[in-house]
Amino acid sequence: MPRGDSRGIPAVVSAVGVLLSCSAIAEPQQSSSSTAAPPVEEVVVTGYRGSLAVALEEKREQSGVVDVIKAEDVAKFPDANLAESLQRLPGVVVARDGGEGRSISVRGLGPDYTRVRLNGLEAQTTSNGFEGINRTRGFDFNVFASELFNSLTVRKTPSAATEEGSLGATVDLQTARPFDKTGTQFAFSSKVSYNDLSEKTDPRFALLASNTFFEDTVGVLVSAAYSKSRKISQASHNLNWDRMTENGGWCDPANPAGVCYGEYPEGISYEQLRSASIYHPRIPRLAQFAVDNERLGVTSAIQWRPAAGTEVTLDLLYSRHEGLRQESLLTPIGLFRGQSQQGKPETIVREAEIRGNDLIYARLDNVDLRAENSIFDFNTVFKQAGLTIDQELSERWRASLQLGASDSDFDEPRETTLQVDRLNTDGFIYDFRQSQTRPRIVWGFDTTDPANYYYGPAQPGFTGGSTGPEIRLRPQAVENTFRQGALDVEFDLSRSWKLKTGVNVRKYTFDSDSRRMANERSIPALPAGVTVADLVGQFSGFVGFGVPSDTATAWVLPSEQAFIDIFDIYSNTGVFELRRDVASARSNIYSVDEKDTAAYVQGDFNAELLGLPVRGDVGVRFVRTDQDSVGFAEAGVNTQLLRVSRSYDDWLPAANLALELRDDVVARFAVSRVMTRPPLAQLTPGGSVNVFGGTRQVNQGNPNLDPIEADAFDAGIEWYFAPESVVSLGFFYKDVKTYIATLRTTQPFNTLGIPEAVLIGTGVTPTDDFVYSRPVNSDGGPLRGVELNVQMPLSFLPGWLQNFGVLANYTRVSSDITYVVDPSVPVGAPGRTAVLPLINLSEESANATLYYGAGGFEARVSASYRDDYLRIVPGLNGQDADATEGSVYLDASLSYSFGEHYQVSLEGQNLGDTYEHLYNDTRAERNEYYRNFGRQYTAGFRYSF
Repeated sequence: MPRGDSRGIPAVVSAVGVLLSCSAIAEPQQSSSSTAAPPVEEVVVTGYRGSLAVALEEKREQSGVVDVIKAEDVAKFPDANLAESLQRLPGVVVARDGGEGRSISVRGLGPDYTRVRLNGLEAQTTSNGFEGINRTRGFDFNVFASELFNSLTVRKTPSAATEEGSLGATVDLQTARPFDKTGTQFAFSSKVSYNDLSEKTDPRFALLASNTFFEDTVGVLVSAAYSKSRKISQASHNLNWDRMTENGGWCDPANPAGVCYGEYPEGISYEQLRSASIYHPRIPRLAQFAVDNERLGVTSAIQWRPAAGTEVTLDLLYSRHEGLRQESLLTPIGLFRGQSQQGKPETIVREAEIRGNDLIYARLDNVDLRAENSIFDFNTVFKQAGLTIDQELSERWRASLQLGASDSDFDEPRETTLQVDRLNTDGFIYDFRQSQTRPRIVWGFDTTDPANYYYGPAQPGFTGGSTGPEIRLRPQAVENTFRQGALDVEFDLSRSWKLKTGVNVRKYTFDSDSRRMANERSIPALPAGVTVADLVGQFSGFVGFGVPSDTATAWVLPSEQAFIDIFDIYSNTGVFELRRDVASARSNIYSVDEKDTAAYVQGDFNAELLGLPVRGDVGVRFVRTDQDSVGFAEAGVNTQLLRVSRSYDDWLPAANLALELRDDVVARFAVSRVMTRPPLAQLTPGGSVNVFGGTRQVNQGNPNLDPIEADAFDAGIEWYFAPESVVSLGFFYKDVKTYIATLRTTQPFNTLGIPEAVLIGTGVTPTDDFVYSRPVNSDGGPLRGVELNVQMPLSFLPGWLQNFGVLANYTRVSSDITYVVDPSVPVGAPGRTAVLPLINLSEESANATLYYGAGGFEARVSASYRDDYLRIVPGLNGQDADATEGSVYLDASLSYSFGEHYQVSLEGQNLGDTYEHLYNDTRAERNEYYRNFGRQYTAGFRYSF
């Protein structure tokens, strides 16, 4: 079926056709009753409960499936983090970084499938943190302070007027504007936070000032937020599991020093220690990660009503996020190195115990160890400007013009790793018999004595591929830019129908850059009179994690300042010269340019169907994507810069219907075709060509990937049984038409579309067969789910209990996606593919909040839960997948208002001290990371008028 052919979505087209036949929908009739309704006493609710009421009313009025969060007051969002606020909504789950929300998944679809708009303009941000650099289409919510925004809207079903690009949801983040509330507004808040793991206190400030002038025809608003924090994570860290045979294997018979001997527990054999079906931890170790963050955000808005029916708005947004991450590690590198004299083959296994298919205990001799200090100094600067002009052309015609530009510049000028080694250590023990997450690790020597470590370009007494410490300097940068414009026109066809049409053009550029040293192993020797003791300091403070008493929690740590003073590592000269033409750097040098041109037509209706009020929209959107991808292909010293251009079209019909079955019951139905453009890293035409011995391999991106598409269906019912209350049940189904998998084939090099010049000097010909790995479009699969949502104040309870209220939701999602888990298996043969859930999909998620408000006092406690979810499919070394264990996070807040202007507050995040657990292989659940981030307590003061 050709891409964009609407015959591929008969269910969507049929539904659209039904709605277009709405000639049976009648004009709403005026009531014939002349009896006046009795007066109703108005009850005004404020604070947190008031924000819930406003958000619920906005949700109810929408035609599609929409959830809304409103700020309680100016510059006063319910949570300290935007992502954590979003997780209170049905079907939204958060991926945390350093204990705070960084990205979201909606209805089982990960960050790559969710579009984010700031003030109506699509935006993208890149940052760093505990999880590393984001080079995806996913939005980094940790770049922005929550005080800058006054509403969040999650649009789970699109209309034709909604810009394309989301398979999961479109999230709208809206900053405050002066016409939101005319007159003078001012708010100032000051908070101080304490983390019980880092034992640091951190400041947070926010300010908003707004006023309207000239009879409320001109308004100006400025807001700012500043925060500083230090987060620490302590972890047991295996960094995946290897087969016993990986990296030369244990007990290498070809290496006289590596034969196995000793007293073994009963049932352990030489054959098991050489088995490809038994796994051992790749790097069993303890690790500490510390991140210092500093954020500054500023927004401003100017609004002008020069005449009746005309409104001009200028929105400006600036954010700067600076971070410094330090990793303190002591690593048994010999367990994953293949060198015969410095690696796994020389290691002597003295004792071992296997449980299932895992080597959970080992006492080893000849193990190579490394103390390592990594420093990541990074910053993100985000700038956005948006101009919106809304104009009433006549009583029936309206138009809106929006122009905008945004830049997200991520720069990491300092990514430095410094190392000292210790070779051939005897008596190294790792022991997971009592606990997989808090292992016993015995190093066999005094880890705090610098005399026990080695630094230098070559270890004395070792020859033939010896590998010593490295100095790694890897600065890098990522830039995202948007330039966009949209014109929308609306015409009242009748009292029941409105016709909307519009065009928009958006240009998006993603640019990734990197620099490296020519040879990170080519390091200078110590000057005369300088010893390892002059290069290192001490790491200590790994406490409260609960590891066994003989597990070392302190070790030497290379000092960055010492390496600067002794070697001048940042001189950018000699061995420390940083270059872009190094193979390892070029793998992160690529760019993607997209120009999206779209047009839509949509009819909105608000009438009656069979005597029942009905409203909704039906339409179709057409979009053309022009894509340019640039990347490097290389083989050894030969490099070719590749550029691939392509275009593709999409037709995206959509329809939403809201039927009021009763005054307090709304049924919703929606159908649409949705799409998400491919992941950015997979669109590079570049790759690597490896020729070594008999090895012939090519790993390449695929700029010709088609977008991921799905036909989406929603049905739900909402019962607004009391003021500020709702019970809703929703069902959704997405038929994912295409997905992206890694495919491996064997074919002649000259059929791959890579310039043959990269083979010069390799000794092979263009007609030789190569194993070719690349991402390809694959079959998708169904995704289905149900959402249950309850929101209500408990005003029916007696006495003070009526001041309580609850929010609760539960989502269950399942999916069946076909993954290529073993490309070496022939097509159609068993074991090549596996049917597994979507990446980032938690089968179950739930959120609950109990709140209280009376007499100026407010309190609430919230719990959020998400089930296990997959992160990578397939996993490393024959494991089916990498996954993250389910978790529950508990937060609470208290506040008291003194009169109309003053408020004090106390908040707590992660009160249950939840640990994050990442594991490898869903069948064996082998520990990869087990880490904590500590509890966070915040006290605050606020003044407003």
